[in-house]
Amino acid sequence: MPKRPIASATPLHAALRRRPSPARADDGLSACVHCGGDFVTPVRHEPVGRDRWWLYLRCGQCGISREVTVSNAAAERYDDELIAATRAIRRAADELERRRFAAEAEAFVAALRRDLIDAGDFARPLDR
Repeated sequence: MPKRPIASATPLHAALRRRPSPARADDGLSACVHCGGDFVTPVRHEPVGRDRWWLYLRCGQCGISREVTVSNAAAERYDDELIAATRAIRRAADELERRRFAAEAEAFVAALRRDLIDAGDFARPLDR
């Protein structure tokens, strides 16, 4: 019986659960060479001449790091992938924040309706 995909528990998990990019001969930078995860991030980078980049990469999933030298085109593709992933994380974090605020507002309204909160809860303490 084929395995069904596991449903994402949170929007953040859904945003982070990306399919690995197809490997190219000159890059494949976002895929970890050890665990295969796609959480590889640049720790340091420096230009090597005018047409290449040295990158020190680390996998956020397993912790393995590596050094690579890639073409400008490969570095630019990797940068585009990182920008897209950052946007996905930002959207997911914003959604989680909206949900948290909505839950807090609902709890506050419920407490007001049950007379658990009144104006005295917001009064400043008297200075003595």
